Amino acid sequence: MRAWLLCVAVLSMSILIGGAPSMAQDSSDFTRILAEQLRRIDGGESIGETSLDSAVRQEKRKFRDEPNTDFGQDSENPQTQLELRRLAERQKPSALEEDFSARAGVNLKQFGYELFQQLPKKTKKTEIVGGAVQDDYILGIGDILVVTFRGQESTSGTTRVDSEGRVVLKDLPPISAAGRTFGDFRRELEALTQLTLLGSEVFVSLGKIRRISVLVVGEVEQPGFKKVSALSSVLDALSLAGGIKKTGSLRRLQVVRGEDIYWLDLYDLIFTGTLGSDLHLRDGDRIVVPLIGDTVAAAGLVNRPGIYELGEGVKSGSLKDLIALGGGTVRPTGHRLLQISLQADGRQRVEERNNPETARIAAGDILLVELSQNIQLGNVKTVGHVRVPNRRSLVSAPTLRALLADGSIVDSNPYLLFAAVETTDTRTRTRRLYPANLESVFSGQVDYRLHDQDVVMIFSAADIDYLKSADVQRVLAGKNSANGVLPCLSLRSLETAVAMGNPGKYVGATLYLDRLSDGGGENLGDISQLDIERFKLDRRRVVLDERSAKLREIQARMEADPLKTDLLEKTFSDSEKNSCPRLFEEYPKTLPFLLEHTVMLQGEVRAPGVYPIIGGTALASIVSAAEGLSRTANLSHVELTRYNFSATGGNAQMDRQVRDLSQSGLATVSLDPGDVVQIGKIFTDRDSGIVTLRGEFKRPGRYTIKRGERISEMIARVGGLTPQAYPYGAVFTRESAKKREKLGYERSALELEGSLATALSSPNSGALGLGSASQAVSKLVDTLRSTEPVGRVVMEADPTVLQIRPDLDIVLEPGDQLVMPKRPSSVTVTGEVLNPGALQFSPGLKADEYIDMAGGIGEAGDDGRVFVVLPNGAAKPLSISYWNYDPVNIPPGSTVVIPRDATPFDFVSFAKDLTQIFSQLAIGAASIAVISNN
Repeated sequence: MRAWLLCVAVLSMSILIGGAPSMAQDSSDFTRILAEQLRRIDGGESIGETSLDSAVRQEKRKFRDEPNTDFGQDSENPQTQLELRRLAERQKPSALEEDFSARAGVNLKQFGYELFQQLPKKTKKTEIVGGAVQDDYILGIGDILVVTFRGQESTSGTTRVDSEGRVVLKDLPPISAAGRTFGDFRRELEALTQLTLLGSEVFVSLGKIRRISVLVVGEVEQPGFKKVSALSSVLDALSLAGGIKKTGSLRRLQVVRGEDIYWLDLYDLIFTGTLGSDLHLRDGDRIVVPLIGDTVAAAGLVNRPGIYELGEGVKSGSLKDLIALGGGTVRPTGHRLLQISLQADGRQRVEERNNPETARIAAGDILLVELSQNIQLGNVKTVGHVRVPNRRSLVSAPTLRALLADGSIVDSNPYLLFAAVETTDTRTRTRRLYPANLESVFSGQVDYRLHDQDVVMIFSAADIDYLKSADVQRVLAGKNSANGVLPCLSLRSLETAVAMGNPGKYVGATLYLDRLSDGGGENLGDISQLDIERFKLDRRRVVLDERSAKLREIQARMEADPLKTDLLEKTFSDSEKNSCPRLFEEYPKTLPFLLEHTVMLQGEVRAPGVYPIIGGTALASIVSAAEGLSRTANLSHVELTRYNFSATGGNAQMDRQVRDLSQSGLATVSLDPGDVVQIGKIFTDRDSGIVTLRGEFKRPGRYTIKRGERISEMIARVGGLTPQAYPYGAVFTRESAKKREKLGYERSALELEGSLATALSSPNSGALGLGSASQAVSKLVDTLRSTEPVGRVVMEADPTVLQIRPDLDIVLEPGDQLVMPKRPSSVTVTGEVLNPGALQFSPGLKADEYIDMAGGIGEAGDDGRVFVVLPNGAAKPLSISYWNYDPVNIPPGSTVVIPRDATPFDFVSFAKDLTQIFSQLAIGAASIAVISNN
C-alpha cells in the first residue's frame, strides 16, 4: 500500500516541476515539497522502491508534455490524489500481461486500453455548450432553441422545449419537438412559417444542450450515474467513469436502452476511426462493460505487438487473422512463425507454422515472429575517407578496381598507398584484414578480388598523421596516457597488442620516444630526482586546481538552475572530446594493423614520419605522400636500413646501406614494411637562424650567419662601433643560456623551500624568528618562478681586445642578441641603503664612497655581503668593513648591491642562498635596464 502511494507522491511532484514552466522549483523546494507529500500520505514513514517506478517515470514524462496539466495549486485535493493513485495503479502490469509476457519472453501489453489512460486534468466544471448540431440530433425536454425571423417582422429570441415536449412560438401553433430529430423539427417550423407568416423566413439553432443521466456499470474504474451532455458519446461516458479496466472487454460493450440492447466493438473505433453502430446516448441509457473475453497475443517482428481480445462469439481463428491484428509482419518475407499453444495439462507446445492461412489459433495462443536469417548476401562496401559510404552488389563490383571505378568516390587528400580490406576467412569464418595499394589499383597495375561482405577501408592523410600522435607513440613506448585514460577503442586495442604480443613488430612506427617521458620532455639538466618529482607534483596541482575551479562553477550554476541536468556534460565536452579518427573508433583493429605495416621516413622531406605501405612500394610514392623533398635534400646520400630475414632459423640481420639516387631517382628503390629511410641534407656553412645587433653599431639589425662566425667578424660586417659605444657594458644574450637560467631559478626556489622547511621544523625555529620570515621567503620563491630570465652571457665585445685575445672571441649561435649601450655616466646603488638610486659617476670613487653618497647602509643591511654587478654582467664581492677593507674602483654603469642581513635566520646556508639569488636577480635587472635603454 505504502509503495504505490510513494509513486503517487513522486508523480505529483513531477507535475509541480514539469507541468508548467512557470511552476519550476529549485532543488531545495522540490525536496521540501516531496517530504511534505510523503508525510501527508504515509504518516512520515520511510517508503522503499516499488515495481511501479518505471510506470511513474513514464507518467512524469507525460505530465511534462501536457501543457494543460496543472495541479500546482490543487495537489492537496483528495479527488486529485485519488485520480493520481488510480493512474499509477493502471500502469501496473495486469495478471494477463504478466502471464503472456512470461510465456513470450518479451514484454506485452493489452491492446487498446491506453485509449482511456489519458492524464486527469484540472479543469472547470463542464459547461453545456450549444451551436450548430447535426440534423439527426434527437430533441428532448430542456433543450433551448434560438429562433430568428426575417421578413415582415424581424425578431429573435430563445425558447425551451417544455415539459410536454412542445415548442411554443408567438403567432405559430405549438410544435411537437421531444423525441423528434432536429432536422424534422426545423423543416416543420419552416413550413408553418411560410403558411402563417407570409414573406418571412425562419432560422433555428440550438442554444443550450440539455444534460442527461446515464448509468455506467461493469469493469470500469468509477462505475455509477454520470451526467453528460445530450451530444455525448459512449466514449465520453466511459471517460467520465475513469476508463475501462484491463479486466474489462473492449469488444463486447452493451448499451441498454429500455428493452433494446446495442452491442459495440471498440476495435472498430481504434482500427477504422468509427464505431459499427453510430449510437447517441439518451437519458436513462445503461452502459455495461463485461469481463474481458478470450485473448491471444502477437509478439516479435510484428508492427503492433500486443495482447488482443477475440471478438464476440469467436473462440478460434486463423493465424493470418492474428497477424492482421498485429498490424502485419515487419518484413514481408524471410521470417519464421512460431505458435505457442497451451495444452490441457498446462504445458506449452511450440510449433513452427509455414502457412498462416490454414493454421488455427485458440484462446491463450501466442504468435512469435522471428527472422529466419538476418544476413545480407552478395554485397561489398567502402568506408572511411569517401564522399559517401558506398554499398555495391558483388556481381557489379567483383574486384577492388570495379568497386572504386575511376576514384571519384574517394574524398580529397586521400592516402592511396595503403588501404585495409576486411574479409571473412573461408576456413575459420572469422574476420581478418589484408592490405591493398590503391595507387596501383587506380593505375591498373594490380587488382584485388572481393568477396561477399568485404569492407574496404580508405584512409585520409589526417588518419595517417594520427599514427605519429603523442597518444599512439605513448602506447607504442609502453607508457601511460597523459591523463591516464586512452581516448578511443583503437588505442586500447593497440595497448593490448603491445602488451600481449611482440612490440618489435611496431619498431618501424616508433618515433620520438625520448620526448615522451613522464617528465613532459623538458631537459632538466642536473636537477635531482627529488626536484623532478616536485616539478611533476606542481603540474598535477595546477591540473587539479583547474578541474576544481570547473567543478565549483558547475555547482554554482546547478544551484542557480537545477533543471539543467546536462550542464556537466556540456562543460566538459570540449576537454573530454575524443580526438581519435572516426574510422579507428569504428574499426579498432585497423590501428595496430597499419602500424605493423609502416616504414619510417626521416630527413629532408616536408612531412617526415611513419607511413603504412605494402611490400614493394616505390620510395618515390612514399616521398610524394610525405609532401615531397625539401629544398635542401641530398639524393646522393640516402641511407636505407632494413632487416633481412633468414629462410631458416628465424633470425634477422640488419642491413644498412647508403645509396646515391641523384641519377637513378627515388623510383628505383622499393621498400617493405619495417624499413627506415634517411634522406640526407646538403651541407652548407650557413647556419639555420639569425642574430640581432642593437644599440651603438653603425648598421644595427638582424643578420644571417655562417657556421663558426665570431663576434668580431659580425661587428666588422656591420661597420664597427659608434664613438658613443661602451663595449664594457655590452649585453649578450643566448637562448640556451636563458633556458639554463630559468632552471637555475627553479632550482633556487626549490632549495629555498627546502631550507625554510628544515629551519621551521627545528626546535629553535621560534627563537630564530623564522616564522615571521616565512611569508617573505614565500614571496621571494614566487618571484623567482615568475621572473623571465634574460639569458645573459658574460663576454668581451671590444673589437680591440678581441684582436689581441682571439680566445675571447665567442662563436655565434642562431638566436643570439648583442646590445651595445652608450657610455653611461652613473652608478646605481640598490638594496639596503637609505636612499637607493643612480649616482653620477666620478673617476676614482670607491664602492664605500658611493654607498655613503646613497646615505649609507641601513639597519637591515649586511655590510659583509656587499657585491657589485659590473657593466659586462660579472658580479664581484666587495669588502667595505673596517676590519676587511678592499678598495675597488667602480666603472660607470655598475650596480652596487647591499643585501638584507640574513643573521635573524641564524643559519649560514640560507643566507648563502639569499645572496646568490639577489645576485642573479640583480644581474638580470641590470641586463634588462641596458636592453630597455637601447
